[in-house]
Amino acid sequence: MCTCFIPVYAQESYEFYDGDVLIESFASISEARDFYQNNYEEYKEPILYADGEIADLKYGVVNFIFEEDTVSYESVYNGTSCLKKYKTPEGLFLGFEGNRVRFMLNGDIGYIEKNKTEIIPYHKAVKRISRYAAVNGSLVHYLNINFDNEIYEYSLSVDVKPDYFEDDVFYYSYDNHYFYDDFYDMADDYLLDSYEHAVNFENPYYNYYAYLSFRSYTNYSLEDLENYFYRHLGINSKITSYTDYSKDGACDALNMSQYYGELGSFLYYEKIYGTNALIMLGESMYESSSGKDFNSFENNSLFEHYAFDNEYERENERYENTESSVYSHSRYYLSRYFGSIHSSLYSGTYLGDRRSGMAVNCSVEPFYNEMVIANMYSVDSFLGLKDRNYYAQAITLNSGIDIYADETLESVMYSLKGVNSFIVLYENEDSYKIRLDNYTDENYAYDPEISCGYISKDDVTYVFNEIKEEKYNEIYLDYNGGILHYSDGNTLFVKDDAVLTYVSPLRDGYEFTGYEDNAAMYREISDIEFVNYP
Repeated sequence: MCTCFIPVYAQESYEFYDGDVLIESFASISEARDFYQNNYEEYKEPILYADGEIADLKYGVVNFIFEEDTVSYESVYNGTSCLKKYKTPEGLFLGFEGNRVRFMLNGDIGYIEKNKTEIIPYHKAVKRISRYAAVNGSLVHYLNINFDNEIYEYSLSVDVKPDYFEDDVFYYSYDNHYFYDDFYDMADDYLLDSYEHAVNFENPYYNYYAYLSFRSYTNYSLEDLENYFYRHLGINSKITSYTDYSKDGACDALNMSQYYGELGSFLYYEKIYGTNALIMLGESMYESSSGKDFNSFENNSLFEHYAFDNEYERENERYENTESSVYSHSRYYLSRYFGSIHSSLYSGTYLGDRRSGMAVNCSVEPFYNEMVIANMYSVDSFLGLKDRNYYAQAITLNSGIDIYADETLESVMYSLKGVNSFIVLYENEDSYKIRLDNYTDENYAYDPEISCGYISKDDVTYVFNEIKEEKYNEIYLDYNGGILHYSDGNTLFVKDDAVLTYVSPLRDGYEFTGYEDNAAMYREISDIEFVNYP
């Protein structure tokens, strides 16, 4: 007796839908694709399924799948890039190319393997995708990190609302420059490399804080910053003991922060290393939960990185004090690495987005820039918006731009690629005088008076804000026998109307009391008595 087994194969199915409505079924993928290509424009939301999986669609979003802490993708502008788990919202779906998905996210266009994504049609994601709105006079960006959740994890106030924003209307944008009140119009425009349906078609938006070079100076004084943190937020001491029962990553004591007594260091190092205090403060507020996370308490670190400057810090793997953390961030992280055109980390001295700027290389969080900007805007708006739109900014969108040593554009110093943002200092007939990015001495200090160059007006796409002339006073502080980070004195560049903020140098056997004629003054310590013990 012979038993024969006849194999039975499941028949593959190919279906064309308009949203949730089945329009046509097919026996082969070729028939299905032909129908899709010839008819998709007649339907509002065309979707082609192959055995229940999306084979093609026009309107949808990309949900990223993380098997590890990060997932990599190929950026059109920056090569291999990464996204971070629990920090990445959806991207806009731009199509399939072989086994890869093309998407847009925070200004960047990327390609990622299909198996690292979940493609969701727009009608199934409409309540969960990122959007913008005008709220109480501010521009708010709502971001949903967990796509199974209809509650937005982040609502970031990032600027004053644009004039063309209407209240009670949601807007969409994945490039941060053009906004749409209709998702379908946005997707159609992006696929055609057009912006004609944007509500600001003739007026692209560039967030001032995002394109402000850190080679700039805040208009706020120490008293202003203390008004925000001490009086407005109620900070009245450093953290004495750490508890976080709420599990939100910040000390439970609302009145305690490692910022207390240390805000002056942001202003002091700004004037030595040319690193804007408000930008540094915005970074620190995000990375240290405003001086309240455990790392700031345990290691005196107000930033999620270390660049130790002495043996004690290297041996103990912690900063001696929080002032040392600000110094390290200003001198090394910003001025030396992100402020040098010769550094592999250099991509502009402005925060930018995922396409250009510091945010490209300083974080794998795709909206790191907006997390920082939200803090900058919070401080600035509370204190009267003295910083917003203060500097004139030139935005260049050319594939390359030359930086010249002279206003006649005869001597090229170096060239830059991609998008760039510059502070404009003066307008000539054919050129703009700009502030350069590179530090100006071997210790990574920055002199704003000499660090200037020129760019051709023909290379500039946009110029925002009024051009202002700034004057700086060059002040040398003599530590008079004291030392501050292995220096016996430093040169500061202070704007004419700015109030100089000091940081205390150390001198063995003496207590610093202040400055007289720019020389440090001390009083001798006769003895030390412990009043109480830890």
